[in-house]
Amino acid sequence: PFRYVTFLRHPVEQIRSRYNHMTSSRSHPLHHLARQGISLEEFVRVSPDNYQTRTLSGIEPIPGQGYPALTGQDLERIKANVEDHFGLVGIAEEFDASLILARRTLGLAQVRYVSRNVRRRPGQAPPLSDSTRQIVEDHARFDLALYRWALARLDRAVEADREAFDS
Repeated sequence: PFRYVTFLRHPVEQIRSRYNHMTSSRSHPLHHLARQGISLEEFVRVSPDNYQTRTLSGIEPIPGQGYPALTGQDLERIKANVEDHFGLVGIAEEFDASLILARRTLGLAQVRYVSRNVRRRPGQAPPLSDSTRQIVEDHARFDLALYRWALARLDRAVEADREAFDS
């Protein structure tokens, strides 16, 4: 038998990252929009909503129509699928704890990694305006629900194995 492993990222930061990638990568399929000065809000409007939830759902776009709307039932089905088939859902913002849990959960002797695709510019990204944040959060409402559920799940797993995390 096998188990899947995935990592989720806070949806607002994930969308900002995809936007930054689109604007900085000439090979990105939407880079032509960057040359036209597309804003983050406009990028959100032309991007599929709930990107992380859709990725885990397996729901394909309908040719010529795009993606069907997600429902609360879809989100619950995805959570059940994760419970049944995923050995780990890590959280990018809790990377170290996620790796410790991966090691314990998956029976790995050691976990080594090299940081890649990390923000190259010093400092934090500038804060979003309240209106922009609301647009992004509305666009990612199922992603936010999935992220919060996965974060709570990770927190429970860490608490259940507190000894491994304190050493």
